[in-house]
Amino acid sequence: MAPHFLRKGRFMPEVTKHDPGRFCWIELATTDPEAAKRFYGDLFDWSAEDRPAGEGMLYTMLRLHGKEVGGLYRLDDQRRQAGVPPHWFTYVLVKSADESAKKAASLGGTVVQEAFDVMDVGRMAVIQDPTGAHLPCGSRGVIKAPRSRENPDPISGRSFSPTIRKRRETSTPSSSAGIGKKCR
Repeated sequence: MAPHFLRKGRFMPEVTKHDPGRFCWIELATTDPEAAKRFYGDLFDWSAEDRPAGEGMLYTMLRLHGKEVGGLYRLDDQRRQAGVPPHWFTYVLVKSADESAKKAASLGGTVVQEAFDVMDVGRMAVIQDPTGAHLPCGSRGVIKAPRSRENPDPISGRSFSPTIRKRRETSTPSSSAGIGKKCR
């Protein structure tokens, strides 16, 4: 029997707004962005648009039929040397990155990266649950539905253009390559 979302032509809905507590963005940390763009482009018909994201850095927006489906970036040397493999990283929207990090710690989790400012768009933190899984949490517009002229940021009212956050010098190498990357 086909999965429920394939029955009767039902597919994943197009999401234009995320509520706190929901997964809202995904990105690939890879050692070879060019090979990843070719592979996923051929596999899923995704197009790729590289955008400058700081000195010598790029963040690639992945799109299907002109709509953003995720991002990808080069896994940094620090994490590669620490043995972090290429991987997909999923983000959750929260009301407050600071409060979510505190609450995670009080529930037996670990704060991998304390909440920090993400340029001028908000804050994010990375937590680890008691089983060891890492999860980035963003607040105040850090993570949201893809932005476009038709779907501007509900907080600022402006279109959103992704760039990579500069990783804090005090960050701990982890499996969460998304630490220090701009999330949507």
